[in-house]
Amino acid sequence: MIASRLTNPDGPAESGRLHRNTGEMRRKPRGFTLIELAIVLMLMIIILAGSFLAIQGYLTRTMIARAVTEIRMVEKEIILFQASCGEYPSSLEEIDRQNLLDPWGVPYVYTRILGGLAAAAMNDGDVPCRFGPDNNPLNTDFDLFSCGKDAASSRSIAARSSRDDVIRARNGLFIGLAANFR
Repeated sequence: MIASRLTNPDGPAESGRLHRNTGEMRRKPRGFTLIELAIVLMLMIIILAGSFLAIQGYLTRTMIARAVTEIRMVEKEIILFQASCGEYPSSLEEIDRQNLLDPWGVPYVYTRILGGLAAAAMNDGDVPCRFGPDNNPLNTDFDLFSCGKDAASSRSIAARSSRDDVIRARNGLFIGLAANFR
């Protein structure tokens, strides 16, 4: 009894403390309010959504970089084939790359341009080349590209379905996203 009076001069309290002025029992706070929990939950959702978008952007840039690297690798093999055989391969099978898939799981598209610049400049259905936004051929030797995330493409890179393609243009001076080609 003496020990409890030394620690609590107002006497022992069962579930809380007595208020000094009023003598009423005061309860200890027992947790968070519903509003506090909702605010914390909303903040966590916002942070997670931002993190998810950042990771998606990073993954997309990584996949594009991988496609660029693979296109450069295949381009070198095609040029070596042309140097040793005197002509570009008719398909990726001739350089044993027919099974190479882009980062989105779709085979790369290769087309040998027959007849060089003169044939590439003609804008008819028989010319197997792609065109830039200015309606000029992207390449005069061969086209090599990935259809991108949507796995769809068009002869013109200005078309909506071609904007996510990873292309080779200007005979290899540009390799990158079709949307970035100028």
